[in-house]
Amino acid sequence: MEPIEMIEKVCESANVSFEEARQVLEENNWNVEAALNCLEAQGKKVQHTQAAVEEEVQMEVIDFKDYKETKQESTSTQVKGLLRKVFDYLRTNSIRIEKDGTEIITMKLILFLILLAIAGEIVLVLMVLGLFFKFNYSVVGRNKNEEVNNLMNGASRVAQAAAQGFKTAWNEK
Repeated sequence: MEPIEMIEKVCESANVSFEEARQVLEENNWNVEAALNCLEAQGKKVQHTQAAVEEEVQMEVIDFKDYKETKQESTSTQVKGLLRKVFDYLRTNSIRIEKDGTEIITMKLILFLILLAIAGEIVLVLMVLGLFFKFNYSVVGRNKNEEVNNLMNGASRVAQAAAQGFKTAWNEK
């Protein structure tokens, strides 16, 4: 099994980030089962599957220490690392749309990004109009999203204050 496959296996089985999975695998000599047991000992919820155990038994032992020492960080490697982190964030987080505390829809950020790429102007106009009709947007998932959610909550408050101002001005006429 390739290192990237091992990392993805640990990410999926333990619901951890790409970087955390890579680190725990390195600490456990790239032994997937040992890495999962380590995460479990740290209090993480781990889903052990028979397939993971069978793959681990069949896997060849590879000396990753030599591989790591000979590997040189290049610009392309750094870009790939950044893209992996971005993809990991988009894969593990979702955008939630709520109105009056009731969830309307939740979709993965990667799907939302594709939707923006296909029909960006329409989606953005609908989102802004939604703010005036008391729709709230938040990012939920494994990552800490407080800053993004604070920004979205601020936009909701501004739009709702503007809507109230329009309503008050309209009623005074």
